This record gives sequence, C-alpha cells and structure tokens, in this order.
Amino acid sequence: NNRITGLVGVAVLLVTLLAGAGLLGLFPKMVVGALLFLLGLSFIVEWVVEGWSRLPRIDYAIVITILLVTALVGFLQAVALGLLLAVVLFVVGYSRVDVVRHELTGATYHSREVHTREEERLLVQYGEEIYILQLQGFIFFGTADSLLNQIRRRMRDAQLLPLTAVVLDFEHVSGLDSTAMISFSLLRHAAQARNFALVVCGANGRVRKQLELGGLSEEDAAVFYFDTVDHGVAWCEKKLLERLATEETPENVAAIALLARQLMTILSAERDSQPADGQDMEATIMTMLSYFEHVSVDADAVLIRQGQAANSLFILQSGRVTARLNTGEDAFVRLEALRGRGQIVGEIGFFLGGERTADVVAEEPSTAFRFTHDDLIRMEAENPQAASLLRRLIVNVLAERVTRLTNTVRALER
Repeated sequence: NNRITGLVGVAVLLVTLLAGAGLLGLFPKMVVGALLFLLGLSFIVEWVVEGWSRLPRIDYAIVITILLVTALVGFLQAVALGLLLAVVLFVVGYSRVDVVRHELTGATYHSREVHTREEERLLVQYGEEIYILQLQGFIFFGTADSLLNQIRRRMRDAQLLPLTAVVLDFEHVSGLDSTAMISFSLLRHAAQARNFALVVCGANGRVRKQLELGGLSEEDAAVFYFDTVDHGVAWCEKKLLERLATEETPENVAAIALLARQLMTILSAERDSQPADGQDMEATIMTMLSYFEHVSVDADAVLIRQGQAANSLFILQSGRVTARLNTGEDAFVRLEALRGRGQIVGEIGFFLGGERTADVVAEEPSTAFRFTHDDLIRMEAENPQAASLLRRLIVNVLAERVTRLTNTVRALER
C-alpha cells in the first residue's frame, strides 16, 4: 500500500522495454502463472461474486456470458460479444427514455403575443389544432421512432380536432443521430399528406443542418424554422386566427369608434359595467378617450424606453409592438408582443410609479392613444366616471394576463 509497489512495476516495464521480451525468461514460470491466476481470481470475485449484489440482473447476465465465452471460445471473442451486448443494452434502455419533455397544445400554451378576448376564446376553443412537443436529450432512431408514433397517435385521434401545426422544440436537444432522420422524413411526408405545418423551433446550427440534410428544408412548403418556440407558436396562432376570422371590420367605422368597441369587448364580462347614471358604456369610453392624445410611430421607433420615468400609458389602436428587456451590449430578451385592437401598454409602471423596466418598440408602423399623469388628474377632477372606467379596464386587462400566465405554468407542470 505504498509507492514502492508502483515504482517496482514501472521499473520492470522499463527494463522489459529496453532489454526486450527475453528478459521475461528469467522469471520462473510459476511466478508468472501465479500472477495471471491471481488476476483471474480477482476479476471473478469482483464481477461474479460481488457483482451479484450490486449489478442489475441484465448486466450480471452479460458478465456471465463474457466469462463463459472466454472459457469456451477465447478472450477476444468474449470482449467483442460483450461490447455488442452492451451496445444493444444501451440502445434498448435509452429508447425507453421519453424524448418528449412536455406535451402541450395551443389551447393551454400560448405565445407571448397578447390577444384580444375574442382571440383568446378562439385559441382556447381551437388551440388543440396546434400540437406542441418540447423535446430533450439525444435523439436517435429509437427515440425518434417513439416520437413519430406519438404524433401518429395524435393524428389518428378522431375525438380531437385535425392538426394544423406540429411544433417541435429542439432547445433542450443535445444532439441528433443521422439514423433519426428516417423518422423525421416520414413525419415530413405525413405533414404533406395531412396538410399541416411542421414547425421546428430552437434547433442549433449543427442540429438544423442535419435536419435540412435529412430533408426538413424550408424549401418544403410544409416545414418552417423559428429561433424560439415562442416565435413558432405565435406564427401558428396567427395562421389559426386568420383562418377562423369570419368577418372583416367595416370600412365605414371611424377608427376611434372601432377602438371604443374593442375596449367594450374587454369589459364585456363585467355584469356591472354599465355606468350608474344610465349613460351607455360606449359613450363613457368615448369620453375617456377624449383625454388621450393620438400618436403615430414608425417601425423600430421606441414607444417606451427602459430606465425612464413611467409617466404615461398607451392604448394601441393599430400596428404591433414588442416589449423587450435590455440585458446590455445590444442583447434583448423578448417579453411579449402586442397587436392593436385596444391592447394597453405601460399600465403597471404608470400606476406603480418609478422607472420603466423594459423597452417597448414598434415592429411596424403603429398608432396609439397616449395618456399621462396630468391627464389622469384632469380626468378625475372633470369626469370621475371615466376615470373609474379606466381603472376597471386596467384591472380587467391585468387579470386576463395573470390568468393566461397561470394556465401556461400549469400546462408546463403536467
């Protein structure tokens, strides 16, 4: 149990290296044979005797097989058979690992795109047409085949709505074997035959290149790539809502009147939403909007800047904006996207005070109504009814967003 043993061993090897194998002839055969006998017994005790209590039965069976083949056939043949059995055991065992981390639908998992109440209702009702699978681990032919079978079962389920999109999130996938491409190629053919979109999200450069070489290219009309699952699901939601749209907004409706109707939709769930003095809600909303300033912004313009004083809020009339967190060095984290039709921006900072916690940037030319603290003071003094309606509107919007986030968390916890 000291270093002299190792030094002697190294010295023997060194002398053998320099003097040649003939030096071994100086050792008595009984010593060399006893050494080999001792090594063999130590392996038998470690793997056959002690292995019975510490190895799984399938591993122990492989050890016994190697021992028997060594005794009956030869050592090299036993090593080759042992490696083959170990590889087969690994493939079978890893194939049983569920490659699907989360199984979701568009009804329970929504993107960070903020929708109107009617759009939320449609997504809940028809969202199961969007099938979302967050994948994990290393994908090879065994796990890819189980993934394909899972999607096929969903396709054949007559109790569910037909698929319009299958979203595959590769963010947590560590690698992809070329043998898995057989299953993904079959999935692509199924998407073409069943007329649904195959949306690939979060695939890193190496994984995406392998998928494209295997046939999943954006040149195919059924395959689409996105950087994150949020962008992919948002695209699916947009396509679904466009298909479900049954009527267009009349052109003869004034923009501000249309916005008033959109705000009425947000408040439609309140039983006590009619003002106490008998004035109808639309007129009260029009009065409330008269305190707002109409503004237009170009694409890429900053509506709200992180770190500035939160002294205003906005009601989007048209266009699309994105809230993003500035993490420094021109790096941003996308928080949520909002499209016009009465979406409210900056309300939390407006009522809590302090500084803005994120940027809000216009993704396309947009119009909005701007409301400041001075406007609120004037409204409370001149028209308390309109001020009360504004607060109820803000509470309603916040409650809907919290409900949506809670549903998303619950879906991920399943």
